[in-house]
Amino acid sequence: MLRNLLISNIHFAILYENNGRLKISNPDDPPARWIINLDDAFNRERLISDFEFLASNYFRHPSYLLIKGKPVVDFDYTIPFRGNITSVFSELRTKLKERGFDVYLINDLMGRSTGPYDENEYGVDETHFREIVKAFDAISGSNFPGAYDDVMKDIQHVERVYNNWRNYADTHNKDFIPVVWPGHNSLVRDPERLRRQLEIAEQYSNLNVISIISFNEFGCGHHIEPVSYTH
Repeated sequence: MLRNLLISNIHFAILYENNGRLKISNPDDPPARWIINLDDAFNRERLISDFEFLASNYFRHPSYLLIKGKPVVDFDYTIPFRGNITSVFSELRTKLKERGFDVYLINDLMGRSTGPYDENEYGVDETHFREIVKAFDAISGSNFPGAYDDVMKDIQHVERVYNNWRNYADTHNKDFIPVVWPGHNSLVRDPERLRRQLEIAEQYSNLNVISIISFNEFGCGHHIEPVSYTH
C-alpha cells in the first residue's frame, strides 16, 4: 500500500488489535470477558516492542495520520486491560519519546456501552475505568453501542450516547471522537439516518474528527460504497 502511486493522497494509521497480539488470561470465556494482564512480562514487553516497531517503520511516513502533530494508534478492545495500566503506558510513551515520538492513543470505550459506567458491559469499578481513560488521549469506539439490537433506529438515542460520552470526555480532559455506524446485519441501512448521525456526531466532537465504522466490512453489512451519478 505504501508503494502505491496514490499514497500521497491519503492518510493512514494503525489499528492495534491487542486481542491478537497480547496474551489473554481466560481465552475460553466469551470475548466480552477476556482479560489481558499488562503486568504479565510477555504482554508488557510485546506491547512496547510492537510500538517500537511501528515507530521504526511507519510513524515517520509522510502519509501517516497525525492528530495534534502526533502519530495516531487506535486500540481495538481496551476494557479487558488489568494490572498497572498507568505504569505500562507511561513506560510505552517514555520509550517512544526516546525515539522522537509523542503518540496519540485512542481507546474504544465509547463503542462498548451507551455511557461510562454500564457495569453490565464493563464489569469494572470506577477507579479501574478511569485508569484506562487516563492512559489514552481520546475516547472513541470500534462499533456503535447497541447497534446489534437495532437501538440505532432511534436517532434520539444516538444523540444521548454522544452526549454522555462527550460530557465524560470533557470532565476528564480527553478528546472525544464520535463513532458513526452506517449499518449492520440486523439494522436496515438508511442513507438518511447516516446523514443525521453524521450531523449529530459533528456537533459532539470536541476535536473536529469523526470515526466512521466502517467503509468496507461487507460481511457485516456496515460499509459505504462509492456511487456515481449520471446527469
